[in-house]
Amino acid sequence: MKCIICGNEIEEGMLFCPFCGAPQKPAEDAAESKEENASDAEAKDAADLGNSEERADDPKDEETKTADAEEKADASEEEEADAPEEGTTVLTEDDLMMSGTLAAAGAPKPGQGAAPAPAPMPQGAAPTPTPAPNGAAPQGAPMPQGVKPGSNTAAKPAPKKSKGFNPLFIIIPVAAAFLLLVGIVIAVLSYKPKVDLNEYVTVTYSGYSSVGTADYEFDYLRFNEDYADKIKFSSKARKDLYFGSKATLYPTDFLATCGINGYLDNDTSLSNGDTVTFVWDITDEELEVIKKYFRVRLKYEDIETVVTGLEEVPTFDPFDGVNVTYEGMDGNGTARIDLSEAKTVLNSYEYSFDNASGLSNGDTVTLRIGNSYSSKDDMIRQYIATYDKAPSSFEKEFKVEGLSKYVESADDIPKDMMDKMIEQTKSAMEAKHASEFSDTDNYTYGTTYIGYYFIVSKAKPGEYSPYNKLYIVFRNDLTVTDEDTGESSSYVSYSYCGYQNIMILGDGVCSVDLQDYEFVYERTQIDDYTTWSWPELYGYKNIDSMFNNLIAVNVDRYSYEDKVSDIDAPAAPQATSTDAE
Repeated sequence: MKCIICGNEIEEGMLFCPFCGAPQKPAEDAAESKEENASDAEAKDAADLGNSEERADDPKDEETKTADAEEKADASEEEEADAPEEGTTVLTEDDLMMSGTLAAAGAPKPGQGAAPAPAPMPQGAAPTPTPAPNGAAPQGAPMPQGVKPGSNTAAKPAPKKSKGFNPLFIIIPVAAAFLLLVGIVIAVLSYKPKVDLNEYVTVTYSGYSSVGTADYEFDYLRFNEDYADKIKFSSKARKDLYFGSKATLYPTDFLATCGINGYLDNDTSLSNGDTVTFVWDITDEELEVIKKYFRVRLKYEDIETVVTGLEEVPTFDPFDGVNVTYEGMDGNGTARIDLSEAKTVLNSYEYSFDNASGLSNGDTVTLRIGNSYSSKDDMIRQYIATYDKAPSSFEKEFKVEGLSKYVESADDIPKDMMDKMIEQTKSAMEAKHASEFSDTDNYTYGTTYIGYYFIVSKAKPGEYSPYNKLYIVFRNDLTVTDEDTGESSSYVSYSYCGYQNIMILGDGVCSVDLQDYEFVYERTQIDDYTTWSWPELYGYKNIDSMFNNLIAVNVDRYSYEDKVSDIDAPAAPQATSTDAE
């Protein structure tokens, strides 16, 4: 299609000419206008033709007819020259006035009767053809639709009512600009500066490896500089948070007000390669204060760091060559330190036991260096200052062994030791009775081992004495022969020797003092009228009496083993029992 003003070819359906900017009619409106113009032209030609026939017979009108024909021809030529080509959209005068085209071209307003000026010639366009005389069509000009060749009449386009300017062309841009402005305002009002707390935290380390320390620092000065214009205290915040209305406040006051702080999860006894984490300590309540009074967004997360840069120092083993010895009895032993083979630079007074008494075989004692009132790190620093090196450890455990152990059962007494005690007891019995019957030949004495009693304390060693005791029991048989009649009488007694605190030494040897024994005190008197000498047998007249006096009276404090068994013997005569001094 062509522009209705400049005549340049433009794309079909365009609303404005890209060359001159003139508005265009849509294609359907142009077609409708063209059809209406053609219909009006045909009606006008028919009316002119009827009028011409009616005046044909009137000779007075010949000159008038000729003049009218010439005027029509001239008008037809002008209309054909001004008529748009086929397919070109025709604008009404109202349309031109609306777009401002008529005003720009200097065209008269409607009703002034002046013909519109021809459109300016586009660059490169052909000149307008000159109309031919006698009402003929202009040479080279297209014939208007509905006009026959040679006809002196032409269809004049009827004016069409304009549809008016579309207000959406103004409403849509204005609405878009308004929405953009609203979005900008909302963005400004809702903007919250982001406060990255991690950027201002620095974790540092110092000291020697194994006793290093960690510390952290928050750069308050830089924080104040970065957020001086971003963190503000409103009047409500000043009032509710108890700040004066004229008090000078800084962004760091925001940190203190909201309780923003943190801590290190481990800051002592550090070695190179250890991990230390800075943990932010911010509660939900503190976040609510920030949300209510300050238009900021906090960004923070725990900061994990690795310990580096601590100074390495040489070490020494304070327990190299150190021995521990044990003394006393199992259950009541004591520990002592032995530095005779030690390769340490420390002195004996720098060592201590966690528990050095009341020990039993199998217990564990801990030997330590240093003191109880100083921290480990302080002691390491002290050792470095004194010896230019640090101990590799501060304590060492030792197992208690080698303490002498009390025999808990007679079965634990080795057989050779049991035999020695039996033999010792027999010798003691024979020696005692030999002194009683040495001055006469009418006495026959014999002693026989019949077993033992063993008692052991129910308490710990040291609470009761003795802790254990073994009674070696013998049966004493005495025969008295009457020198005159030759008749004989038999007597019997039950005696013992007691051995106490029998133990197994640390080397496994059973230890007992065979010379430190208890001899029976009970005696049985013999009535010998043949010699008028009343000798005595050592011991009880029966086993029950001996058991009651040795075992039964002590069952509340001692447990016992009864391995005494009497032997068959002839009945003995009645004897009188007395206590010996």
